[in-house]
Amino acid sequence: WMKDSKFDPITLLKHVDVIKHEETCKKLVLLLLGVVKEKLAESLSDMDCRLYWEELESAVAGLRSSKRVLDLTRLFYTRIYCQHLCETQVEAQKEALLEPILPDIPTLSEQFELHSAALMKV
Repeated sequence: WMKDSKFDPITLLKHVDVIKHEETCKKLVLLLLGVVKEKLAESLSDMDCRLYWEELESAVAGLRSSKRVLDLTRLFYTRIYCQHLCETQVEAQKEALLEPILPDIPTLSEQFELHSAALMKV
């Protein structure tokens, strides 16, 4: 399935539907993130392996400088991604890995205002 979606987890999650199948989607994301690199290399080429990990990382919604309204699927993926990092990384690495993703308070406020304005248009 990942190869059919060009290794983009957001495309895959949109096909499954995070609203209707939240728990299944959570398990799917954790499965994708928990793949052992050596096992992946057994079934994919080196280029496909690189693409797989690059797509998983680039799918994360960086909330620090984003000036766009983020869709529900990308926010869901980012939440599970961050939870996975918190549960699997040592304390010293967590901050360095989460810092580019999670915003400071002013940036978070801007995001809320942006989403509120978009909601009012609907």
